[in-house]
Amino acid sequence: MKGIKNIIVKATIFAVLTAVFFMGGAGRSIKTVRADDYCAQVVNGAKYTSVQAAIDAAGGEATVKLLKDVTLSSPLSIDKKKITLDLNGHTIDRGLGGGDAVENGYVIKLEASEYSESSSGLTLTDCSTGKTGLITGGNTTSHEPPALLVV
Repeated sequence: MKGIKNIIVKATIFAVLTAVFFMGGAGRSIKTVRADDYCAQVVNGAKYTSVQAAIDAAGGEATVKLLKDVTLSSPLSIDKKKITLDLNGHTIDRGLGGGDAVENGYVIKLEASEYSESSSGLTLTDCSTGKTGLITGGNTTSHEPPALLVV
């Protein structure tokens, strides 16, 4: 009988914790993020599931380090930040290399139209031993280079 009570208590606790966990409020969703979902990290900071999220979360001057290869559905945008992008032996692929050129088909957009202390900057580096980092897959209809658009 003691074993049955123990099972009932454990099941009740599980049910209550599950209800509390999933009833966090209307409109809220809970997403489990596995360690291999992270693709970028602000150095000395948090890890992110997208490179753009890491850039957006970075301070005015920061290093964003790739944790795995990524394929972008839209260009990375850097505005009013000085970012060092460490490819860390990985690839950023825009995924447009083999198809027709598209508008805004570049890989990175750097908003740097005026020089000032708050203007944007981008430094690309690869701190991996093999130096195998790569930016590829841009294909744009404009006359700008497909990898980087500076505006």
